[in-house]
Amino acid sequence: IPPCVHEGRVNKLLTSPFYLNEKVKKWDARKGVYQAGISGLGIGGTNVHMILEEPPVKVNGQEESDKWNIVPISAMTKESLYEQCIELIKACDNSSLSLKNIASVLQTGRKNYLYRISFSANSKDSLKEQLCKVAENGLIEMKAECAKEKRTVVFLFPGQGSQFFGICKELYQNNKLYRAIFDDCAARLSKDYIDVKGLLLGDENTSVMPEEINQTENAQPCLFVMEYTFAMTLIKLGIQPEIMIGHSLGEYTAAAVSGVISFEECFRLVVMRARLMQKMKAGGMISVATDLDKVQSTLGQQVQYDIAAINTFEQTVISGSDKDMEQAQKLLEEKGIPFVKLHVSHAFHSRMMEPMLNDFRDVLSKVHWNKPTIPYVSNYTGDYIKEEEAICPDYYLNHLRNSVQFARGVEKLRKLEDLLLVEMGANDVLIRLVNHGLGKTVEAVSIVADVGKIADRSFLFTKGLAFLWRKGCK
Repeated sequence: IPPCVHEGRVNKLLTSPFYLNEKVKKWDARKGVYQAGISGLGIGGTNVHMILEEPPVKVNGQEESDKWNIVPISAMTKESLYEQCIELIKACDNSSLSLKNIASVLQTGRKNYLYRISFSANSKDSLKEQLCKVAENGLIEMKAECAKEKRTVVFLFPGQGSQFFGICKELYQNNKLYRAIFDDCAARLSKDYIDVKGLLLGDENTSVMPEEINQTENAQPCLFVMEYTFAMTLIKLGIQPEIMIGHSLGEYTAAAVSGVISFEECFRLVVMRARLMQKMKAGGMISVATDLDKVQSTLGQQVQYDIAAINTFEQTVISGSDKDMEQAQKLLEEKGIPFVKLHVSHAFHSRMMEPMLNDFRDVLSKVHWNKPTIPYVSNYTGDYIKEEEAICPDYYLNHLRNSVQFARGVEKLRKLEDLLLVEMGANDVLIRLVNHGLGKTVEAVSIVADVGKIADRSFLFTKGLAFLWRKGCK
């Protein structure tokens, strides 16, 4: 502790826990945190007082084992990339460096070159193991990717069925940015609605039973919040979509992300839509592996049904009462046409939804609409949404009652170059539909898809971000 300058003689009669320091003095170790107050007194009356505190004590080698970090490495050539990997192996042995420090410097303090490789790690040992495997086995040639300078990022928002109890739990626990965005959204939700936070975070104390997340009135609000928080986290990280396309309910998420509806109003809209649907008569849906003409010629007039969705020009979804769907299955079996009975409780996008339209119109009339700020494809028209459609309540009635024209919407993506698809769900259903529709495999990632049966979705999310960076995202 430095001595006090210009100090005179101190009055020995003064008693106080405070004293003037007369000479350089060692600050004795003690329990607790070191804190110091510093005052600056100006002659003109401008004064300042600062309270300083020591930084948290870091124990060498101690790291958060459940925190996944992206470690990106880029260079102008593959040879230089290899050299950087070797240097990073040495850095992992430096006890003064934490994984968080290494990842932060590489993420923010380095220019992004075209040749890239990335790792997802939760400890320096994990990172070193991956680096050594790549370097020793000469896998740089195989693993390194030449990123494209410009990518057309497309956000895909799936429909009902892509949610389940606790899907956001690990990501919420281990990703500070996602947790902040999720908490902000949850704080804006009315307490009168279902416990979306408890269902998505897997809270065993939630008032709703875990299996009830699959009921329409619970599934759709949960799906919307899940997709919206995933998308906003990516946007906050700088991954901005140029185009978006949803499937059925997923279009509501696209509308909210685009600014057509506020998050709060869209959530209320989705809740009321789901509640009204839940009150409709039970029904069923069948996904048929053939085109629309074949479906119509096979079923003819023997079955009362509606075309719920045209997912690809070789995959048609029909919708109707349970009795009619049973009859449809028999006719399809007789013709040897492959089909799958969908696990749904109602006949969505069919005439069985018509009794709810007037009530839903009343809900829509109370919404404040805005023009889209990010283009997205309409399920109703199969074309880019027009401003007059996005802000018209009747559009959403038509969207609810009529077929999902997903195949036509995919055709709009055909004209775009260097597509990079990002699906906001627990599987890659829409990615596969887009690839089928385009007749080719497009570079894509489902941001938390459990393709390899990995339980920790915070790892999957981080791995997905690393993939997007390698492909050219900033």
